[in-house]
Amino acid sequence: MQTDFVVFDDPDGALLRFSLDAVRETSNGVYVASRSFSQAVSAQRVSHQEAASNVLVAGMDNPLYLPDFFAENFTDETRTVIALGRLPKSLAELDYIAHCLSQVKGTATFVAVGNTKHMTKSQNHVLSQHFAEVYASRGQGKFRCLIARNTEKTSAQTSTYQPAENEGRYGVGGVFCSASRDHGGTLLAETVIPYLITGGRVLDLGCGNGQVSFDLLTAVPGIKCIATDISADAVVSARMTLHEHVENNMAQVIWDDAARSLDDSSVDTVVLNPPFHEGTRVDASLYEELVKAAHRVLKPGGNLFLVHNSHLRYRGLLDKNFATVEQLARNSKFTVLRATTASAK
Repeated sequence: MQTDFVVFDDPDGALLRFSLDAVRETSNGVYVASRSFSQAVSAQRVSHQEAASNVLVAGMDNPLYLPDFFAENFTDETRTVIALGRLPKSLAELDYIAHCLSQVKGTATFVAVGNTKHMTKSQNHVLSQHFAEVYASRGQGKFRCLIARNTEKTSAQTSTYQPAENEGRYGVGGVFCSASRDHGGTLLAETVIPYLITGGRVLDLGCGNGQVSFDLLTAVPGIKCIATDISADAVVSARMTLHEHVENNMAQVIWDDAARSLDDSSVDTVVLNPPFHEGTRVDASLYEELVKAAHRVLKPGGNLFLVHNSHLRYRGLLDKNFATVEQLARNSKFTVLRATTASAK
């Protein structure tokens, strides 16, 4: 029986290297389903370093949307699949991954490591909806694994994964806010709309479920939006939310890291609702790379519109990078700033 490996959250490439070692003397495959663009790029780099021709990366070689990725690659009923990764921080993301793994027609085993203090019975419950057997390993230090397994007789569910949907917004897996409206994003869009002109090129940097781009495209006919995010779940969600605008060539959704695929001085406006959480840790510095990316891609005299939680101090970095900065809106929770690049001389 063929045994293939699937790697999910693997920030340092250790799980990919382990999987490659496990299948080195066989014709078995290693499938990377990282939910982060940077991890997918890293996986490609590792596979090249290891001269491995048996690695397929979701979003690079294969579909980014996991139901399509699994449907394309795991149809053999005699196959054994072992999936490895860190335990997702959200139950919705865990449910998404578990649902897709449960569609494997052969035997599927999911081994997810987590910090014991962040593990709950709810995670066991989510996995039990998709797997016949769920149990925890013994702890080692601060960590333990949740292990879920299906046999050939219990796998191959017939139900299909259904993304969350709300008023035309879609939420897949662990995307922030799922399909709900983010209040900070709403204030950002309302503030930006009067400043946009027909024919302008707008970058939605860290687009999430696509809400802000959708609001701008609906309110200002003739603009073009480029929505990017490092999160695979966000990109898939935004593509669903913006599908009509994508079909009409008014929107483009790109899986990317800090807009690296965009040329310098190529957009008129950037809208940014930056993250300030890394997993369970609050880190307000996460927006710094995005602010620098916004400055790079803006044309001379272009505007960055940034919304942030009012208690955070974001203005200092904007003052260092932009010619002028002003506050446009503020309420009890959120503040919107406009930062403008220097005009061409």
